[in-house]
Amino acid sequence: MRKGALRLGPKSTFLEGGFLIDYRALTDRSDFTFSFKIVLLKSLRLIPSNIVNMCDCVRKVRNEFAHNLEIDKIESVKSEIKIKLINYILRIQTKKLRWF
Repeated sequence: MRKGALRLGPKSTFLEGGFLIDYRALTDRSDFTFSFKIVLLKSLRLIPSNIVNMCDCVRKVRNEFAHNLEIDKIESVKSEIKIKLINYILRIQTKKLRWF
């Protein structure tokens, strides 16, 4: 696995754990990004969509830090991203998770 890639478990990723037989072929591709993994999880419908949507917010926050070296704290992240993140957190805390 590439350095810095998202790990969903201590020894293997969730998808690598036998669910996708040719998972290794996907990870060898340069376009197997965090964004693609989120789309793949959403299409497989293995976990609640609220959690997948939250992962997308985390990806956006991560990209803010990775692509703008002037950002050094969460307060500097774009307001629309923070609002979306807060809304997902509140939705998850106040409602039962909706599957799909």
